[in-house]
Amino acid sequence: MNSLHQRGGHLRRNSLPKIYNSIVMGYRVGFRFDASGVWNASTGDTIQIRNTIMARNLRLADTNAASSFSPTSWLLTGSYSNNAYQSNAEAGLTSPFNIYPDPSGSNVNNWVPTGSSPALSEQALPIRILQDLKL
Repeated sequence: MNSLHQRGGHLRRNSLPKIYNSIVMGYRVGFRFDASGVWNASTGDTIQIRNTIMARNLRLADTNAASSFSPTSWLLTGSYSNNAYQSNAEAGLTSPFNIYPDPSGSNVNNWVPTGSSPALSEQALPIRILQDLKL
């Protein structure tokens, strides 16, 4: 864990991100919910974090908002299909911190999921998102 990397996601003020099928791992804090506009949007389903793997973050989430909103409970809402793991190995990536162009050796496929990685089996885009893509 590098002390320069504080958060996997810093949701600020009135931002309204939609984060799908992502891996957030190895941070001090997985997601920071910054201010009341963010947690209001979260509880109103305007902000979405779905089908996301969160591994080996010292804290899954935090907030500076003075409320009863729990970002950790919100992230782990069952219908959101997010998963929190205690170790980086549970994310099942080949060698996630051996980053190109400075890997030890010639293998640059470091972020490839292993055969047992939950990234290969648990993640999917919500149907309404797929319909909106108009492929």
